[in-house]
Amino acid sequence: MILHIVLLEPRADLSPAAERTFLQVLEQASREIPSILDVRAGPIQDLGLGYEDRSEGGSFSHAAVFTFESVDALKAYLVHPAHDALGAQFWQVAARTLIVDVEAVDPRTDSLVVTPPSQPG
Repeated sequence: MILHIVLLEPRADLSPAAERTFLQVLEQASREIPSILDVRAGPIQDLGLGYEDRSEGGSFSHAAVFTFESVDALKAYLVHPAHDALGAQFWQVAARTLIVDVEAVDPRTDSLVVTPPSQPG
C-alpha cells in the first residue's frame, strides 16, 4: 500500500475564491480518479497534546493523505487528467509544501522489520 502524504501551507494572500476553486478541484479529482482507494484531507489541528511543540521545521496548516494499492496506482493518479487540473491549482495555492510517499504496512498484521537475505556460506 502506498500513502501519498501532502502537507500544505497556503499563500498568505490567497483569496477566498481561489481557495474555494482549489477545494472544488480537489473534491472533483478525489471522486474521478479511480486508482485512489481512500483520501482524507483537512486543516491540521493543534489538539494540545504536547507533541505539536516538538516538531522541527516549518509548520503546515493543511494535510491530505491519499491511499493507493501500489506504486503503479499512484502513477496512474499522477497522469490522470483530473490530477493535471489539481496540480495546476495546487501550485497556485501553495506557499510551502512537503510531499512524501510511504510504502506502508499495518504493523498489527505485517512486519515492519525487513530481514536481509541470508548470505551463501
